[in-house]
Amino acid sequence: MCIRAPKIAFSFNGGKDSTVVLHLLRAAVQQAARAPDAASASGTAAAASVAFPPVAASGDANAATAAAVVRYFYFVRGDDFEELDAFVRDTDERYGLGITYLTDSDFKRGLDTFISDTGTQAILLGTRR
Repeated sequence: MCIRAPKIAFSFNGGKDSTVVLHLLRAAVQQAARAPDAASASGTAAAASVAFPPVAASGDANAATAAAVVRYFYFVRGDDFEELDAFVRDTDERYGLGITYLTDSDFKRGLDTFISDTGTQAILLGTRR
Protein backbone atom coordinates (compact mmCIF):
# COMPACT_ATOMS: atom_id res chain seq x y z
CA MET A 1 0.00 0.00 0.00
CA CYS A 2 1.32 3.43 -0.90
CA ILE A 3 0.92 6.09 1.79
CA ARG A 4 1.23 9.71 0.73
CA ALA A 5 2.29 12.40 3.15
CA PRO A 6 0.76 13.76 5.33
CA LYS A 7 -1.25 10.56 5.84
CA ILE A 8 1.26 9.37 8.46
CA ALA A 9 0.85 10.25 12.14
CA PHE A 10 3.06 9.78 15.17
CA SER A 11 1.60 9.21 18.63
CA PHE A 12 4.04 11.08 20.85
CA ASN A 13 3.67 10.35 24.55
CA GLY A 14 6.77 12.08 25.90
CA GLY A 15 8.41 8.88 27.15
CA LYS A 16 12.02 7.91 26.46
CA ASP A 17 11.20 5.41 23.72
CA SER A 18 8.73 7.76 22.08
CA THR A 19 11.27 10.60 22.16
CA VAL A 20 13.92 8.43 20.49
CA VAL A 21 11.46 7.41 17.77
CA LEU A 22 10.46 11.06 17.32
CA HIS A 23 14.07 12.05 16.62
CA LEU A 24 14.68 9.06 14.34
CA LEU A 25 11.48 9.86 12.42
CA ARG A 26 12.45 13.51 12.00
CA ALA A 27 15.93 12.50 10.80
CA ALA A 28 14.50 9.99 8.31
CA VAL A 29 12.05 12.55 6.93
CA GLN A 30 14.83 15.12 6.58
CA GLN A 31 17.15 12.65 4.86
CA ALA A 32 14.47 11.51 2.43
CA ALA A 33 13.46 15.10 1.67
CA ARG A 34 17.04 16.04 0.81
CA ALA A 35 17.49 13.24 -1.71
CA PRO A 36 14.13 11.84 -2.84
CA ASP A 37 15.51 10.71 -6.20
CA ALA A 38 18.37 8.80 -4.57
CA ALA A 39 15.99 7.14 -2.11
CA SER A 40 13.63 6.07 -4.89
CA ALA A 41 16.51 4.79 -7.01
CA SER A 42 17.56 2.43 -4.24
CA GLY A 43 14.38 0.45 -4.83
CA THR A 44 13.40 0.25 -1.18
CA ALA A 45 9.68 -0.06 -0.53
CA ALA A 46 9.74 2.59 2.20
CA ALA A 47 11.44 5.15 0.01
CA ALA A 48 9.00 4.62 -2.84
CA SER A 49 5.93 4.53 -0.60
CA VAL A 50 6.09 8.00 0.95
CA ALA A 51 6.11 11.29 -0.93
CA PHE A 52 8.18 13.95 0.85
CA PRO A 53 7.93 17.68 0.17
CA PRO A 54 11.06 19.71 -0.63
CA VAL A 55 13.10 21.13 2.24
CA ALA A 56 12.33 24.72 3.17
CA ALA A 57 14.95 27.26 2.06
CA SER A 58 15.18 29.06 5.40
CA GLY A 59 14.49 28.46 9.07
CA ASP A 60 14.59 25.02 10.67
CA ALA A 61 14.19 22.93 7.53
CA ASN A 62 14.06 19.75 9.60
CA ALA A 63 11.08 21.00 11.60
CA ALA A 64 9.32 22.44 8.56
CA THR A 65 9.74 19.26 6.55
CA ALA A 66 8.83 16.87 9.36
CA ALA A 67 5.74 18.89 10.26
CA ALA A 68 4.60 18.89 6.63
CA VAL A 69 5.02 15.13 6.27
CA VAL A 70 3.92 13.73 9.62
CA ARG A 71 0.99 14.64 11.85
CA TYR A 72 1.71 14.41 15.57
CA PHE A 73 -0.77 13.76 18.34
CA TYR A 74 -0.77 13.38 22.10
CA PHE A 75 -3.48 12.03 24.40
CA VAL A 76 -3.96 14.42 27.31
CA ARG A 77 -4.86 12.58 30.50
CA GLY A 78 -5.67 14.11 33.83
CA ASP A 79 -3.35 11.76 35.73
CA ASP A 80 -0.14 12.53 33.80
CA PHE A 81 2.74 14.17 35.64
CA GLU A 82 2.97 17.92 35.11
CA GLU A 83 6.59 17.46 34.01
CA LEU A 84 5.50 15.07 31.26
CA ASP A 85 2.89 17.48 29.91
CA ALA A 86 5.46 20.31 30.06
CA PHE A 87 8.01 18.18 28.18
CA VAL A 88 5.52 17.33 25.44
CA ARG A 89 4.50 20.98 25.03
CA ASP A 90 8.15 22.12 25.06
CA THR A 91 9.06 19.52 22.44
CA ASP A 92 6.09 20.58 20.32
CA GLU A 93 7.19 24.21 20.47
CA ARG A 94 10.94 23.55 20.07
CA TYR A 95 10.55 21.44 16.93
CA GLY A 96 7.42 23.08 15.49
CA LEU A 97 5.54 19.79 15.45
CA GLY A 98 2.01 21.17 15.57
CA ILE A 99 0.89 18.40 17.91
CA THR A 100 -2.84 17.76 18.08
CA TYR A 101 -3.78 17.41 21.76
CA LEU A 102 -6.55 14.82 22.08
CA THR A 103 -8.68 15.19 25.18
CA ASP A 104 -11.32 12.51 24.67
CA SER A 105 -11.30 10.23 27.72
CA ASP A 106 -12.16 7.27 25.48
CA PHE A 107 -8.95 6.29 23.66
CA LYS A 108 -10.65 4.45 20.79
CA ARG A 109 -13.19 7.20 20.16
CA GLY A 110 -10.45 9.86 20.29
CA LEU A 111 -8.30 7.91 17.86
CA ASP A 112 -11.24 7.28 15.53
CA THR A 113 -12.04 11.01 15.52
CA PHE A 114 -8.40 11.93 14.83
CA ILE A 115 -8.19 9.47 11.92
CA SER A 116 -11.51 10.63 10.51
CA ASP A 117 -10.60 14.33 10.80
CA THR A 118 -7.09 13.99 9.34
CA GLY A 119 -7.36 11.12 6.87
CA THR A 120 -4.45 9.39 8.59
CA GLN A 121 -3.61 6.00 7.08
CA ALA A 122 -0.66 4.92 9.24
CA ILE A 123 0.25 5.60 12.87
CA LEU A 124 3.72 5.21 14.35
CA LEU A 125 4.49 5.06 18.05
CA GLY A 126 7.50 4.48 20.23
CA THR A 127 7.18 1.78 22.82
CA ARG A 128 9.24 -1.14 24.02
CA ARG A 129 6.58 -3.76 23.46
